[in-house]
Amino acid sequence: DITKGVLPVLLLPGLAIPGVGHDPLVTREWLVYACGGAAIFGHCYPVWYEFAGGKGAATALGVLAAAAPVVVLPSMITWFAMLYTVGFVGLATVVATAVVPVFLAITAGAEAANLIVFTSALALFIAFTHRSNLRKLVLGGATPDVSNSLLNRQSQKSR
Repeated sequence: DITKGVLPVLLLPGLAIPGVGHDPLVTREWLVYACGGAAIFGHCYPVWYEFAGGKGAATALGVLAAAAPVVVLPSMITWFAMLYTVGFVGLATVVATAVVPVFLAITAGAEAANLIVFTSALALFIAFTHRSNLRKLVLGGATPDVSNSLLNRQSQKSR
């Protein structure tokens, strides 16, 4: 799934595509984001599987690794920290994705405006695809994916 995000971002924008590069509004940068977004969307809603696919996190990781590798480490650190703390993969994924535009806004600012817009939209989309996981968490029906998380240890101590 990660490769599904890496390949389109690395290969397609470099091709000589008629019309691209002639319109100043269609830059190679936006083509990278469009290819990445299409790969993620196609993973989540594949035609061949009646539009029932994955949640897009691994494909999004591949897109970010190819388009903006500087954001992968902070995102992964956040993911592991959240997973260790609360034990829920879905919540860790949503938070780790939401950290990316914030990290970019703090470290790169206006220089990364287009990337901030793309990663903000990506964070909202990943939250949307994880909405069933988030709903279970809010309603209390979710069981931790990692039984040894800090949150789980605290709840076991209080029993």
